[in-house]
Amino acid sequence: MKKNVCIVHYNTPYALTCLIKSINLHVNDAYIYIFENSDKDKFINTFNNVKIFDNSEGQIINFEKILEQHPEHYKGTLNNYASFKHCISIQKCIELIDDNFVLLDSDVLIKKDFSDLYQEDNIFVGDIHCMKRKLNGVYENSKRVYPFICFINTNKCKEFGITYYNEKYMYGLTKDEDAYWDTGTYFYYQTQNLPHKIININDYIIHYGSASWSKYKHSKDLNEWLKYHISLWDDSSVIVTITSWYKRIINIPTVLTSILEQTKKPKKIVLNLSTKEFLNKENDIPKEVINFINENKIIEINWVEGKNTKQWKKIIPTMQKYPNDWIICIDDDRIYWNTFIEELWESHLKYPNNAITINKTYEVNGYLQHCGHGTLETARFYNYFNDIDINYLIDNFVSSDTVYNYLLHKNKHKLVSFSKTDKSKLYNDIEGLRKTDKTCDRTIHHETFKHLENKYGVIQTLNNKTQPINSFSKQLLNLMYENF
Repeated sequence: MKKNVCIVHYNTPYALTCLIKSINLHVNDAYIYIFENSDKDKFINTFNNVKIFDNSEGQIINFEKILEQHPEHYKGTLNNYASFKHCISIQKCIELIDDNFVLLDSDVLIKKDFSDLYQEDNIFVGDIHCMKRKLNGVYENSKRVYPFICFINTNKCKEFGITYYNEKYMYGLTKDEDAYWDTGTYFYYQTQNLPHKIININDYIIHYGSASWSKYKHSKDLNEWLKYHISLWDDSSVIVTITSWYKRIINIPTVLTSILEQTKKPKKIVLNLSTKEFLNKENDIPKEVINFINENKIIEINWVEGKNTKQWKKIIPTMQKYPNDWIICIDDDRIYWNTFIEELWESHLKYPNNAITINKTYEVNGYLQHCGHGTLETARFYNYFNDIDINYLIDNFVSSDTVYNYLLHKNKHKLVSFSKTDKSKLYNDIEGLRKTDKTCDRTIHHETFKHLENKYGVIQTLNNKTQPINSFSKQLLNLMYENF
C-alpha cells in the first residue's frame, strides 16, 4: 500500500515545513498531499515527495460562496468556522487522492514511524475523542475521530458512500445546537459499526494545539514550540570525536562500541591520530582495531600531520574539519551508557547557545567550570582560536580543558551540566585496562598566562615559579576569569 499523507494547511508554512521534515525523518517513502487553504502565508514547496492542491484563492472550494447559504454561521468566533473549512477540505482530498491516506493536522510533529497505520481491512485507524454535546435535542456523549493523525481508508469510504463532510452536521454553520458537531464527528457516526482500530495517537505525534505544550511553561508561540521539539524534525546529528595513542589504541573498539550502541546515533565518529606517533599510519595500528574501523563505516581516521599535539588533537582537528557541526568529545579510557548522546542532545535543545557537559562542575568567580570528557560543543563557541594560538598553548599549557573553559566564556557562552551523575565507566572499573596509562605531574609556565593576557585581555600574570597543575588548577581559573 502506498504511504499517502494528507495535510490541510492554513498560513503556517514554517510549521508545515517542519512537519514534512518530521515525516521524512521517521517514515520511508511517504508521499504527501497538501490542500493549501492559506490566504496570507502560502507554503512554498521544496520537497520532491509533496504535491499541492492549491485552494488559496478558492480555485477548488469557494468557502465564501458556500457560507452565503448559511447566513447564521459562526464567522468571527474563536475557530472562525475552521471546522467547516477543515471537514470540507478533507472530503475534497478523499475525492482527489486516488488511494488511502493518513490524515495529519498541520500543527503536529511525528514522533515515530506510522507505517503500521495503513491497514486495508479497517475503515479508519485512529483515536476517539468523547465529550458531552447536545445531539438531536438530547445531551449525550458525542464522539469523533481525532483529525490530528488518522488513517482513512478512502477506497472503503467510496464503496460505502461515507463522506467526511455534511452541512447538516457541521459546527459553525448554524446557531442550531443540534448542529454542534466538530471535525471528525460525522465521520465517526458513519463508520462506528464498520471494522476500525483505536490507537493512542500520542504514541505517534505531539500536537501543538493540545495541552501538552503548556506543561513546559514556555511561550505558547508556535516557533518556540517547534524549536523546543527540534529533534523531531531536524535530521541533523552530532559528530563524536576522540583521540588515542599507541598504548591505548587497542582499546578503541571497546570504547566506540558503546558509542555505536547509542539510542541516538552519531552521524560520524572521528578518530584523530598523529602521523608522528603512527609513522606508517594504518600499518602501525593493531589489525583487530583496523578491522573494527573498516566494519563500521561511520568511523573516520583523521590523520593529523605535523607536531603531535597529544590531548589537544581530540577536539581541535575535528572542529577545524567540521566547523558547523555539533561535536561531542569522548575519552579513550571510558565506556559510555547507551543514552549518553540522547541525553546530551535533549539538554542541547533546551540550551542551544551553551556547551553541555556530563562532567561534575564547580564555580570559579561565578563561572561554571569542568574538566574532562563528555561535552557537546561547536567550533562557533571558540572563534578566538587560531593555529598560532594553538601551537603556542600546546607547548606551554598542559590543561587543554582549562583553555577551552576560558575561551567558552570569553565568547559569551555558558556551560551547562545536564546530569549530577556521570554514568560512564573507567576501564579500571571493567577490565583494568587503564593500568597501561601513567599519570605524571605537569607544570604550567607563567609565559602561558602572559600569552593569554596579551591575546585575550587577562591583566594579571603569575610569578616566574612553576607549579604542578593538580595543585594549581583553581588558582589558574580564578586568574583567567577575574576580569569578565
